[in-house]
Amino acid sequence: MEHDLSKTMAELPSAGNQKGGSGRWKSMALAIALPLALAALLWFVFREQLAPAVPVETARIILLESEGGTDQVPTSGKPELLFQASGWVEPDPWHVSIAVKTDGYVDEVFIREGDAVTNGQLVATLDPADTKLDLAVAQANVQKYEAAWKAQQSRADAEVKQAEAALYRVEAAVARLTRERDTAERFTKSAPGVVSHVERVTAEQAVVEFEAEEKAARAALTALEARAVSAQAEIKVAEAALAAARDELAVAQLALDRTTVRSPINGLILRRFVKPGDKRMVMADDPHSAHIAEVYDPQHLQVRVDVPLSEAGKMKVGQPARITTAMLPGQTFDGRIISIIGQADLQRNTLQAKVVIDAPDPRMRPDVLCRVEFFGVPTLGNSTQVPTFGNALWIPIDALETDANEQHVWVVDPITKTAVKRTVRLSNLLKDEYRGVLEGLRANELVVVRTEHPLKEGSRVKEIEL
Repeated sequence: MEHDLSKTMAELPSAGNQKGGSGRWKSMALAIALPLALAALLWFVFREQLAPAVPVETARIILLESEGGTDQVPTSGKPELLFQASGWVEPDPWHVSIAVKTDGYVDEVFIREGDAVTNGQLVATLDPADTKLDLAVAQANVQKYEAAWKAQQSRADAEVKQAEAALYRVEAAVARLTRERDTAERFTKSAPGVVSHVERVTAEQAVVEFEAEEKAARAALTALEARAVSAQAEIKVAEAALAAARDELAVAQLALDRTTVRSPINGLILRRFVKPGDKRMVMADDPHSAHIAEVYDPQHLQVRVDVPLSEAGKMKVGQPARITTAMLPGQTFDGRIISIIGQADLQRNTLQAKVVIDAPDPRMRPDVLCRVEFFGVPTLGNSTQVPTFGNALWIPIDALETDANEQHVWVVDPITKTAVKRTVRLSNLLKDEYRGVLEGLRANELVVVRTEHPLKEGSRVKEIEL
């Protein structure tokens, strides 16, 4: 009996083994549950992006001239929408490059992309070691040439004074010679016996001596005057050397000043090209070899628009426009055409125009995709019964679900590539499988003609244009 009991107890699992097996099952379940929960969360957050795009056939809303007749059209006096096109934001009229004006290695950079800077703000510095040495040498040269110039002035002053003293000696010699000549002449004209022969001879010898003295004094004066003139000329040379040294000092100071790079305008940093240690060169093949950064004024922006050639003939400078962008949903910005590019794009079959934004939002950034609507002259009137001469919008009949004058259509957002449900009001005019549009649509917009699956607001779509 004891043998059977011990055998039975040995065959039963221990309490420790039961606990260990339960813990392993819990760990395995947790390891499986966590990835599944994370996958479910990611799917819930990104389900719209992960969902496949619905293939749809689309057609454009066209703008044509009406052939006549009357219909119910709005006459609110608002500008007439002519067409629309896509474009990109850019600085008006351009960005400004912050560039070095001397070669060197970048020491420090104080800006990043998107930073706001003010006119004169320090944005970077170059290593100033070489330029400081050049400045010290230039300063020493200026001091040396200043000393040489002052010394030459002193020598010239001494030479002038010596020439003045020689002039006095000449004048004294001339005075003495004149006196002795008067004496000799008086002795010669005197009556015999009044002046002895010895006195007469002595007077004549004195005249000869003073003539020699006067000649010697004049020769010394000529030599000293020549030395004084030479000294004055050497002063001019010293002055020229000093001026050249001062110019070299100014160049060295300018080179040192140019190791500090400052922003030339108020604005935002568009791009930064350098980091500490990079070399900048003024003259090089790389067009950005001298650039530190690019800056633009966010208060002056424009849109670069590619307008289809079929609509380009309706553009003119000063034409009003309205700008929208997915970056700022629900906001519109007024603008106007400020220029039309002189050459069309042959590959795109478009003509580019520049549309200035009157009051841009500070959050706008260059290269943001926009949609631009172009308007014509406002249509004025009081009656809703007006002729349909002029421009009119037309929608393909295939895009309509019913014959009602007011119904819903699906429009493809050109920026987000999603389906947007739009209420439209239609006229009773028909033309070549198209029906007239009164309200709710714009020229060149894409509408869904046919879809393989039902659409809902915000569905991602893949366009197959007819």
